[in-house]
Amino acid sequence: MTAWFSNRSVFSVAVVGSVAAVFGLGSFLTSASGETAPTVTHSDCGSASPCLSIINSGTGEGLRAIANNNSGINGSTRASTTLAMPTKINAGVRGFDTSAQVGPENFSSGLLGFSVTGFGMFGFSKIHAGVVGQTNNPSTINTRGSAGVEGFDQSIDGGQNNVGVEGGTFGGSGVFGFSTLGNGVRGITGNPSSTNQQHRAAVFGIDVSTDGGGLNFGVAGFSPGTGVAGISVSPPTAPGAPLAPAVAAYCENGGAAIQAADGFSATSNLLMTLDCLGNLTVKGTIISGAAQVVSTKAATGADVAAYSPRQTEPTIEDFGEGQMNGGRAHVDIQRDFAAVIDRVSNYMVFITPEGDNRGLYVMGKTASGFDVRESQGGTSSIAFAYRIVAKPFGDRDARLPLMSAVIARQTTAARRTSVRAADVLRLMGASDAIRHEREGQIAPN
Repeated sequence: MTAWFSNRSVFSVAVVGSVAAVFGLGSFLTSASGETAPTVTHSDCGSASPCLSIINSGTGEGLRAIANNNSGINGSTRASTTLAMPTKINAGVRGFDTSAQVGPENFSSGLLGFSVTGFGMFGFSKIHAGVVGQTNNPSTINTRGSAGVEGFDQSIDGGQNNVGVEGGTFGGSGVFGFSTLGNGVRGITGNPSSTNQQHRAAVFGIDVSTDGGGLNFGVAGFSPGTGVAGISVSPPTAPGAPLAPAVAAYCENGGAAIQAADGFSATSNLLMTLDCLGNLTVKGTIISGAAQVVSTKAATGADVAAYSPRQTEPTIEDFGEGQMNGGRAHVDIQRDFAAVIDRVSNYMVFITPEGDNRGLYVMGKTASGFDVRESQGGTSSIAFAYRIVAKPFGDRDARLPLMSAVIARQTTAARRTSVRAADVLRLMGASDAIRHEREGQIAPN
């Protein structure tokens, strides 16, 4: 056996040739004495053990391969596997880290990629994920969190354009997170906003489409429970201080700040809208536990609080004025008001005379109008004002119902929805990803 290296790592011609063939180290190798190894372009073996095994007991690298115009190491496998387990997955290049745990964090890696100008590591697949990461960290034992895939931006120039993890796609989801027990996606920010006065988000979503469709979501949440939850631990903020609500909604270009509907299509029922002018439109009943307060502008320019009246049952009212001639008058109910009152129920009329008289009373009430007479056969010709109080059309609500009954009725009505969970998932583009997960295409160990 001829030695080609004069140091402690001694290899035979065959071994060196195999390294050259497998890892593309060039067409020849030169020994310490200047001799040139034979050129080897191909090497096969049929062993159950590795065709090549290198162990460096010193402080140097186990293997280094450099190519000036191609990949340093090119590995491929022809063996398929159906088990998503580290010991069962076949790979073109496989790396194992078997170093001991010497502290709370061990930053050794099974595979490491580094680049000066390109990608530190790049994965490509025609069918499955380009890169898959998996962890079996026993967090209940060591109380430390880990990640299947972890990315860090360690730039220190002060710029904020980099990202720790980025995902992009031309058809599916840019980033997809799934968990059977914990959070599907978790975002944390430590931005010192009191110092730099900048808004930052733990999770930030942007829709940058420019086709004018308007069907995309900046951030979307779907759940059999709460779709989106916002929690703030901020104390009350003083007037003029930055806002710190549990949920914040800002609107620009005249769009709505908040909208609620029973679907996503143009024909869906709009339930609530809060526009950029502060106008709140609600289709259903507003239930309050206190007196309704309305901000009212005074002649002095100050805003004062006015209170809404409370009634024992739903009513609708109209007002007007009439004229007595010889103690007699007839008032026609306006057609628009007649169309919105319950014609089966009785209505009430309150008369306020605007002159001296013996007293006025109402008679001959019909769905189209009523008569006004002066008492004791009087013949006064005076003006009067009237107020009509009626039951709204189609409203059969009970008188002073228990609040529990009202809330129960609202809850029952809210369950009548035509939106299916599958439709929402399809619109959000998550149905295929969840189906793949449930079918075991990304199977746990």
